[in-house]
Amino acid sequence: MDFSRYVFDAGQAAPKLVCDAYRPIEAGSKAEIAVVLIHGWGGHVRTLLPIFTKSLAARAGCGEQTPYVIAPQFPRRETMVSNREPDDGRAVWGDSWAHEHRHPTQMGLASDDWRGGGDANGTSFSSYDYIDVVFARFADQVRYPDLRKVVLAGFSAGGQFVGRYVATGRGVVREGVKVDYLGMSPSTEFLFEPDQPWLYGLKGRPRYSEKLTNDDIMRNLCSRRVWRGCGSMDVLGRPETSLDMTPPAAVQGANRFQRFKNFERYLEKYPEWRKQVSFHVFEGIGHKEDLCYPDPALLDFVFE
Repeated sequence: MDFSRYVFDAGQAAPKLVCDAYRPIEAGSKAEIAVVLIHGWGGHVRTLLPIFTKSLAARAGCGEQTPYVIAPQFPRRETMVSNREPDDGRAVWGDSWAHEHRHPTQMGLASDDWRGGGDANGTSFSSYDYIDVVFARFADQVRYPDLRKVVLAGFSAGGQFVGRYVATGRGVVREGVKVDYLGMSPSTEFLFEPDQPWLYGLKGRPRYSEKLTNDDIMRNLCSRRVWRGCGSMDVLGRPETSLDMTPPAAVQGANRFQRFKNFERYLEKYPEWRKQVSFHVFEGIGHKEDLCYPDPALLDFVFE
């Protein structure tokens, strides 16, 4: 069975949104777990979604208990071209991050960066607003009567997305349904640093999170369960991968694995935050999401 592309109805005030799934979210599910799967910088999950869903089904051991998976899309103009997506009026993010506008060491704007909750170009609709609407759909007890857990999962740029949503996202489904987070191999880590620019620190956050106080953000970080993973061989930079080399990224380390380990040490400064975060190394694996998502330790976290 192939997955399909759906238009996601987020209401009249929202732009046109699209997502990938094996059935529309309105169809509901009797599963106890749902996963919101965030793509990487390349803007698609066409290889990953079948692999991950098959791994979930094998672990669940029962068709009805296979977690429901939905993959919201956050296209950029570059990924629209590279993925041969139609220019059909859908929401597009990240014009300020386009290659023709900047050198790899130059930053784009927080205001349109989908990884950190920026708004779609020309709108007041955030990538994190999209997640909040997805979570609101899962609150429907008629369509999702047995739901007990939702996991927001991402790898690479998707891992950056998850880490920043943990800090600033609403993160609510309904009473009795917990939300956990799975962020892997991000190009950069979010640090609780008031003088560092957003995506890397707290300064200059986009519209979605600008009204949160630093105390609000720390409360989120200290109360949300997060599973972090990175391959021990995830050590390549540019041009082999799209590693962020802007100045605030470069100081975090030479590659993703080094930044991952440095972040683990960084959390020693914040014991209550550290209690919420688990770290896992995918031994012998590089920047390969298709090898990380089926890992038994990752599946243990999803199903716990």
